[in-house]
Amino acid sequence: MEHSSDEGKVVQGERKVSNFLYRLYLLYLASYLLHLTARAAILAVIRFDLVLFAIITILLVLEGDKLKGRLRDECTTVLGILFLYVVISLPFVEWPGSVLRNNLSIFIKSIAFFFFTILIVDNERRLKGFVNVFIFCELFRVLEPLYLHLMYGYWGSNTYIGAGEFVDRLSGAPSDIINPNGLAFVIATVYPFIHYLWNGNKLLGRIGYVAVASMILYAMVLTMSRSGLVALAVIYWNIWLRSRHKLLMVAVAALATSLLWANMTDYQKDRYLSLTGSKEARSSATFYGRLGEYDTGFVTITKKPLVGHGLGTSLEAYFNVQNNPHISHVLYLEIWIELGIIGLAIYLMFIQRIYKMLNKVKKVLSQLHDLYSSLNLKDHQQDLIFYKNLLNILNSCFWMFILFSFAQYGLSEIFWYLIAGLSVVLYRIVNTARHDAEKRLRVPIAVGRR
Repeated sequence: MEHSSDEGKVVQGERKVSNFLYRLYLLYLASYLLHLTARAAILAVIRFDLVLFAIITILLVLEGDKLKGRLRDECTTVLGILFLYVVISLPFVEWPGSVLRNNLSIFIKSIAFFFFTILIVDNERRLKGFVNVFIFCELFRVLEPLYLHLMYGYWGSNTYIGAGEFVDRLSGAPSDIINPNGLAFVIATVYPFIHYLWNGNKLLGRIGYVAVASMILYAMVLTMSRSGLVALAVIYWNIWLRSRHKLLMVAVAALATSLLWANMTDYQKDRYLSLTGSKEARSSATFYGRLGEYDTGFVTITKKPLVGHGLGTSLEAYFNVQNNPHISHVLYLEIWIELGIIGLAIYLMFIQRIYKMLNKVKKVLSQLHDLYSSLNLKDHQQDLIFYKNLLNILNSCFWMFILFSFAQYGLSEIFWYLIAGLSVVLYRIVNTARHDAEKRLRVPIAVGRR
């Protein structure tokens, strides 16, 4: 096992992958999230993301001797089974041509974030760097359209509210591709990161947290996303459950809700009131229309229930089976339509393995806390705090993703694969720290016996 005060401990294998490969992966992450190819035409011409993907893959092959053991976990096994199933089932799906021409490459690009993360992010310093880049990119995606809205009146999208009327909604910036619900999902995802990692004991961090949280919550209101609001509530509920300041959090939530409600337009209030199911809300028609998608989805499923219509073909299936030009907004129905009941079972197994991995991290962290206390390692307390905070973040996101998936598609989106990769990496790091602490605890005993 290699040690370095600058680089941290390598958690799997005898050596860490090169810094160049790690930095390339951070660039790939930033390019993917910020859509750099849409911002700079030259990057689109040279297929920048594809070039980065290819270089990272080649370098991983060349550094394969450093990667031994890094694919030995349950998440990797189940995700490998899912990918193998997609390939094997190709001859039996409804539209294998659509899968090969349009959808398989997008899926590979998404699940690659899982494999790249567990293979490249191999110590604590790199994990922190990766998380910081992710936070920066996601905040940029939220604050950019908010800035454009405040300065130039940008909205980016609208929604039908009945009686022939439409109302504006904030979506991603022109160079981004996310709709209002997608932007709300980004807000709900990044919120626990800044809450746990910025809202510490340092005054500057707390000021930054309050300022940024206020801005992204205002952006959430402008999206008018009902599913996003519910997702944020799930995040806040998970934070509240783990907080030692429950009364304070209730007071903050009440104050924030009052301020946001007082500054909402009548249309925005109506949109959110429709969540209650009130028939008086004009937006209730779209709310009940969304519930009607379950009937549409199940009818589509019956045409190819076992193996599905093919990866990425839910929009095609909706249109051909029911002449419906809209994609399913339920991840679980999307998977059933595209991969059949077999694919859905494998994917649910993948989610269950993430949950299991997070529980393993929790158990090891408890043991690590006791070991550090026994050894009186005060200089390691900050590391322990980071591990616990990241575990809380991943747990909050996990339950939010579970719920949000009932209102959003995303089989070929990166977020489930990213949270799985971070869970595996965190487990490896804390498990290595535990083993190191156990060795240090045994050394004085051995010396005393001699």
